[in-house]
Amino acid sequence: MIHSGNKLINLNTIFYCVFMFPFLIFQSIKMNDINFFLLSFPFMYLLFTIETSYFIIDDDFFVVKYYSLPFVRIKYKLSEIESIVILKTLYRSFSQAQLQVKIHNKKSIAFRSACLKKKDWRILLDDFRTHNISFNEGSYDYFKKIKTYREIQEEKRFEQNN
Repeated sequence: MIHSGNKLINLNTIFYCVFMFPFLIFQSIKMNDINFFLLSFPFMYLLFTIETSYFIIDDDFFVVKYYSLPFVRIKYKLSEIESIVILKTLYRSFSQAQLQVKIHNKKSIAFRSACLKKKDWRILLDDFRTHNISFNEGSYDYFKKIKTYREIQEEKRFEQNN
């Protein structure tokens, strides 16, 4: 299952397109120096791609990909994953949470995804649960309060029938 959320309309992309890209162009024009843009653009692009990961879980692998860096792919065998650690995000992060993979008592880097909303994180954790992969205590409760669209629809149908 692919857990990608909305890749185009998320705070990370909006912030970059609305503020940073025009700022770089304006500064280049103001300074009358195209080199400023050519040097700053890749740096700012990489800075904003930190939170552009999305996750794929299939029968054998857990894959982390970045939609703004399509050539980057990090694969983990599901059978080797000991647990998943969900962490709170850092200050000024657009992501709802961070995900670390624990394999052989070693933790991966913390993957952030600005395109996943809380309900998407919950569905991701449910998917890990179906593959018998544990996660840290409290992480599921953090997302449990947020109901999925399917659950809201089922509650409405139940209320209408009663």
